[in-house]
Amino acid sequence: MTEETQTQYQDVSDEFDFSAPVDELPFEVWVTITTSEVRRKPEFNGNRKSDGTPFTVPAHDALVIWGRPDGRDKDWNLVDAKMPKIVDGVLNKNSVVGDIVFRSKEAGITFKNPKELEGRKFLARKVEHKKFGSQESNAYFYFVAEDKGAAGVVSAQTASAPASIDWDRFGAQVVDLLDGHEANSGALVSAVTASDLKGELTILTAAASGALLREAQARGLVEVVAGKIQKAA
Repeated sequence: MTEETQTQYQDVSDEFDFSAPVDELPFEVWVTITTSEVRRKPEFNGNRKSDGTPFTVPAHDALVIWGRPDGRDKDWNLVDAKMPKIVDGVLNKNSVVGDIVFRSKEAGITFKNPKELEGRKFLARKVEHKKFGSQESNAYFYFVAEDKGAAGVVSAQTASAPASIDWDRFGAQVVDLLDGHEANSGALVSAVTASDLKGELTILTAAASGALLREAQARGLVEVVAGKIQKAA
């Protein structure tokens, strides 16, 4: 291509700062489902990034779920996965959709039709680099708890889980974490997942079941005033 035939573009590199953090969802996040449906996707042709080899994705049905995370002003795509074959009324567990349904059931969250998820609020957990057979899936979210408003956070995984918190080790951090938050399980789970304690499963499950606040109160570490938690005087 000669210089005369090259398309002339304006360099606007200075308008972009690639050192800025990429906007993405955390490992766990509370989301209100806005769209949940099975869509028919047309055939897609493309080329592999690695070597340019052409490939074709046949037309297929896909489970598509979008949700509005707490504190965000837009919807995020949580799931976009090919629907597996349902044989004799049984969904293949070794698939993204099967994994989502199975894990949700473990948490006490059931649905016969994806539309039943719309308008409900869940604690969603991200899965990355998971292989089904030889294929690695794109990242997706599954549900570990549901916020039912006045009924609190409901999860089969957390409702019966006893609190076994190492208070000698984590007590000061837990008190700092609780201080200033609303006295409800949804707010406390969100606080835990946004903190350095997000990897401590006993603390997360205790927050979801309400045991975290109850134990802290019983130990005289915090008190609830006008619906908000504060350090005990």
